[in-house]
Amino acid sequence: MKTFRLKPIKKESKKMIRAHRDRDKATPQPKQWSNYPVPTTIKVYSYNHSVQFKSQSLKPCDLISQMGFTKLFLFLFLVSNPYQSYAAENVSVTFYYETLCPYCADFIVNHLAEIFQNGLISIVNLRMVPWGNAWLNSDGSFACQHGTDECLLNTIEACTITIYPNLNQHFTFIHCVERLTLQNKHSKWGDCFEMSKLGTEPINCYNSGYGNQIETKYAKETAHLNPPHRFVPWLVVNNKPLAEDYGNFMAYICKAYKGKSPEACRSIRYKTESIGNEKSIPQVCLAEQGRNSTY
Repeated sequence: MKTFRLKPIKKESKKMIRAHRDRDKATPQPKQWSNYPVPTTIKVYSYNHSVQFKSQSLKPCDLISQMGFTKLFLFLFLVSNPYQSYAAENVSVTFYYETLCPYCADFIVNHLAEIFQNGLISIVNLRMVPWGNAWLNSDGSFACQHGTDECLLNTIEACTITIYPNLNQHFTFIHCVERLTLQNKHSKWGDCFEMSKLGTEPINCYNSGYGNQIETKYAKETAHLNPPHRFVPWLVVNNKPLAEDYGNFMAYICKAYKGKSPEACRSIRYKTESIGNEKSIPQVCLAEQGRNSTY
């Protein structure tokens, strides 16, 4: 049988092996995570009220020291969702009234106007509906609780709201008319166009009959209130009628708003809580039974 003899490894071969080992040691190894360079700055995007993002360069250590780990985590989470809406919805307030009811006029001039002064209007979507306790006759004409002058002014204010949808504009006009009502001077309502710096287009709206169409829509809306209105002033906040407690409407607005409340809400809450459970009987113009629209 033929046998094979293994030859001993030559010295040159051993040198070659050592050379391979040395070459392997000299081959760069993958860097560990800690060996990678740390970025010197991080782009930070801050949120502002106009839904824009402003960039600012901060060192990582500065970012952590300023915000802390918990706040930093929340910050990164919020920035990663830039399209999320952060603004709370305004509170919906609808005011049902009639122009010559003295209690409606008093509420508009001495109470509702206050939200324009204390800043509460910034969280409110206010709608004015001048129909109140009026009703429709069988021939389609209107009849109003305080006579033909009230039907006229209801329609004029409805036209003003439609032609000048800007709240500040039409509320200024309405406030002027209702102030004259409190002074028993409502026949001078035409002066309110000049005072409010509005044109006289609402008069054309009334004369053309378009005002009657607007009032018919308001009549239908008022007739479909649930629960039905029993009197005016009738105030609805976020679809909730305040009924006899309409005098505390600002407290209801502050409670309904889910965002950061204006400064005015602090004093309003305190004033409401100080009243306690005592409720005064409000002065109202009662709806006449059987006279309201049958929509």
